[in-house]
Amino acid sequence: MLPIAASVLLLSAGFALLVIFAPYFQSPTTMEGRPLLVQDGSTFNDDQIGLQFTPPAGWGMQARSTESPTMHKPERMVVKYKRLVRGPNVAWLRVSLADAPSGKTPADLLRDRKPREANWTKTKDVEDGLTIGGQPAARVTFGGTMNPDTGGSRQCTAEVVAVRCGTHVIYFTGTFTTTDEETRKLVRAAIESAVFK
Repeated sequence: MLPIAASVLLLSAGFALLVIFAPYFQSPTTMEGRPLLVQDGSTFNDDQIGLQFTPPAGWGMQARSTESPTMHKPERMVVKYKRLVRGPNVAWLRVSLADAPSGKTPADLLRDRKPREANWTKTKDVEDGLTIGGQPAARVTFGGTMNPDTGGSRQCTAEVVAVRCGTHVIYFTGTFTTTDEETRKLVRAAIESAVFK
């Protein structure tokens, strides 16, 4: 009787340790690289600027910032997400906030905007008359070659959507491999989910 009780006790203790430490022994499901930020839930919320949206599922937050209480920047990054799967289809979604003269529409602001990459060019003119979260918006498309992950240069696209919010504009920039139509849809769905409080 005593050996059976000891075996049950030992088995129970082993099972308890397995439950406690199992998360630490699971193999990683994301790509190696920089550590990602912890997210609260499936939506992104920024109460400082009054923005909420749902990033593509499985994408990780790489960077996030808030307004400095002592130094104002005319444009600053709010958040950046990256797709975490391996393969040639690296993609990002970057959100930034900028001061914008009240007389300029989102389309006006995008006509003056340059791509972040020096060798890129405009591949599609400004699409005006869009609405995101009930706010006026417009979109412009840039393209060029880049080597996003040291896997070799490839043709990539950056779609920039500008949304007017009072005296500011919010820029959503999705960057992805040009032939990756599925990612284009994911980025657009994330942007279209935006709610402005």
